[in-house]
Amino acid sequence: MPDKAVKILLTTGILCAAFVGLLWTTMQDGTQYYLEVEEVMA
Repeated sequence: MPDKAVKILLTTGILCAAFVGLLWTTMQDGTQYYLEVEEVMA
């Protein structure tokens, strides 16, 4: 593989990992307060 293709793949992988990490940490705070329907109705 040419060096340019390796750099593009590496950059894309890092950006995707950063985006998923940011989304994961953002969603953890919002989802920890989620209750099942059975828990709310009890």
